[in-house]
Amino acid sequence: MIKLFSVKEKQKQDAAAAAAGKPKQSAGELRVQKGEGERELRNVDLIVARLRRVCRSILARATTGRTRSA
Repeated sequence: MIKLFSVKEKQKQDAAAAAAGKPKQSAGELRVQKGEGERELRNVDLIVARLRRVCRSILARATTGRTRSA
């Protein structure tokens, strides 16, 4: 009985969204969007990790008095 009410409520929400002019997204579109977001986050994480390594290296050289020789 509870599922019946939740299904009816979902149908009402979908009808309201359609009436408002919002297109309903398919499950495939949602998966693609989620995948793109996760991919972007991974790229940001890689950049942040690289920057941390570079900063640690610079700080280590500054504290030990070592300079990079060319």
